[in-house]
Amino acid sequence: MNKKIKDIFELIPKEAFLDKNEHSYTDNLAKHIRLGIVSETTNVFINRNNSPKGVTSYTFANKPRVMVPATKWKGAEQSNMVKLAREMDILPDGYQQNMIKNGQGLINPVSAIYGDTVTEDSSGAQLKGRVNYDWAFSHEPVGKISRRMQHNTLSEDGSIKKSEEGSTQVASSAIYNTQYVVPGVKFIRFISLENVTPEMFIFYLTNLLNTHRYGARTTITGDNMNNKLITVSWGQTEEPMSSYSVLKEIWDEGTEEINHEEMVEEKTLELYGKDNTIYGGRIEDIKDISRGLLNDMDEMKEMLEPINDWLYESLDYIE
Repeated sequence: MNKKIKDIFELIPKEAFLDKNEHSYTDNLAKHIRLGIVSETTNVFINRNNSPKGVTSYTFANKPRVMVPATKWKGAEQSNMVKLAREMDILPDGYQQNMIKNGQGLINPVSAIYGDTVTEDSSGAQLKGRVNYDWAFSHEPVGKISRRMQHNTLSEDGSIKKSEEGSTQVASSAIYNTQYVVPGVKFIRFISLENVTPEMFIFYLTNLLNTHRYGARTTITGDNMNNKLITVSWGQTEEPMSSYSVLKEIWDEGTEEINHEEMVEEKTLELYGKDNTIYGGRIEDIKDISRGLLNDMDEMKEMLEPINDWLYESLDYIE
């Protein structure tokens, strides 16, 4: 048994995971693991949806709050996982995210975790994702944690872009403004993992803690988010907690200052109990496992390679 998996079993019981030696990938069992996260902006964060200029928001308790859809979190984290997998060379030849050519393209840890569908042949083969994301909301109103800035597009000579060559008229697209979420804003969120093996769990957690770019235009803004692991809990049922449910009571009370980390820990312990939750100082033990793998990609690859064999054996319809 891989040493990292042994280390995980010192923290989380074996019963919380699928066992590759006893279970098939397709087994639908009551094995749920819940992660409590506080994500904090470390740079400007562009969170937009329908409007190219405004921050996506929704009004709660008579005030608009920043609202980050689940797809914004998932997209960034899945793309980062693909990069890690490419570094380890554990993806099938020709693999393209969301563009799987045939059933063989499903045989990889990324597809096992996030799910995938064959799009180019007639088999319609697919894997159901094992990760469920929460929508996240800011505690503070939009106006308090965002700033709107005006920018201009430059031409090749360094001057502002003109409507046409030789003209002095500024192009209509040359001046634009963007609303940014400022650094230092925290989002409570919960992530559910369903029917995963210990290898899948470790890979997912390692990737989560190593994903730092979210929202639009990250090639320009760079790293802009830090994910802080607060709790890991498990059980046969997925308890009803979300960013909204944790914050709603605080909004209704009109409380302005809150401790996001304490709120995540308190809600998790309330619903899962101390015996089924890792929290406090023990969280560092589980994070150390992930840090070790990031520093030794060969060890991570060795841990993940058996997932491919297990998938192939489980998915007997793939030739």
